Amino acid sequence: MLQIKTKELKMSKDIKQLHHLIESCQGISGSNDRKNMFRDKASCIQDLVRIIYDPYQKFGVTAKNIKKYGKSHDPDKVNPDVSLLELLSLLSEGEFTGHTALRMCWNMIRAFPGYEETIYKAFNKDLKIRVGVKMVNKAFPFLVPEFSCALGYKFEDYEKWFDDNKEQYKV
Repeated sequence: MLQIKTKELKMSKDIKQLHHLIESCQGISGSNDRKNMFRDKASCIQDLVRIIYDPYQKFGVTAKNIKKYGKSHDPDKVNPDVSLLELLSLLSEGEFTGHTALRMCWNMIRAFPGYEETIYKAFNKDLKIRVGVKMVNKAFPFLVPEFSCALGYKFEDYEKWFDDNKEQYKV
C-alpha cells in the first residue's frame, strides 16, 4: 500500500507543481515580475516546461478532442502508470496515436480530479499565464529552441547607394 501511495505521489508531483506555477503567474501583471516568478516556480519542472513550450513537439491531441472522447467512452479503472511529462514525451514521439492516445490522456485527467484544467492546458500547449517562448528562454537560457528568421531590407532603400558605388562592385 505504501509503495502504491509513493508512486501516485511521484506521478502527481509534476502536475501539482505545474498547477502551482499557473496559479502563481496568473495574477502578476508586470513582465519582469512574471519572469522572476516563473523562474522561481518552474525551476523544478524545467523538462515539463520545455516540452510544453517547444514548438517542434506535437502531441496530436487537444483538450477539445479529449473532452469529446470522454463523453463517449468510460475511463479505465486503472490509474495511469506514467507521469504527465512521460505521457507528453510519449505522445510527441508518436508512441501513442489516435484512440490509444486519447484514452491515455482521458485516464490521466480522470486520475487527478481537481487538476483537469491544468492538464488540458498542458495538452493545448498554452498555460494561459502570458509567458511565451522568448520569456521562457529569458528565465532559462536555451531551454526551448527558437526559430528566428533574419529580416532583410527593402532594396529600394539602398538602391541609391548601390547606384553611387556600382563601379566598386563591377566584375
